[in-house]
Amino acid sequence: MGNKNNLNADILIKDLFTELLRRDTEMRFEARGWSMHPFIRDGDLITIEPIGYEQAEIGDILAYQNLKSKKITVHRLVKKNNDGQQPILITKGDANTKLIHDLPMCSCDYILAKVVTIERGGKIIKLKGKSYRLSAYLRAVLLLYCPWVIFVQRKCISALIKGYKQYTKNGLGYRDI
Repeated sequence: MGNKNNLNADILIKDLFTELLRRDTEMRFEARGWSMHPFIRDGDLITIEPIGYEQAEIGDILAYQNLKSKKITVHRLVKKNNDGQQPILITKGDANTKLIHDLPMCSCDYILAKVVTIERGGKIIKLKGKSYRLSAYLRAVLLLYCPWVIFVQRKCISALIKGYKQYTKNGLGYRDI
């Protein structure tokens, strides 16, 4: 019974998203989950704005309705496929290490918006500009063809943070070296 109520709420939320975005309204909400970690973290506030298939670029972070769960999902666009029939988009969470043939395809009819800002700890990260476009494109290519690189990068960053926390916990600072 609870799952049915959740599904109805998810459909209602998707309809609300669709209506607000149809009116060309930006929306801001709290991200939940870890699929885009570390780029988007659980609890970050993200702002989305409407986007169409033609405007979506490889590397963009898109909000769309997941066909299986009916929930709103936020993942990076890694490939556009327009083989003459209905255009298809392939998205992937930054934390996902699956290869491309394991990724779900999404009809462009279910794409709702593009993430334009991320707010974390009072700081706003704008996802615009040439340097962002280049880094987003490179991240998408790595996610698509070399997902293990992202995995190794995450492990290295985690090890560095863990080492730094241990280092500072022992009362040492960079001036003590």
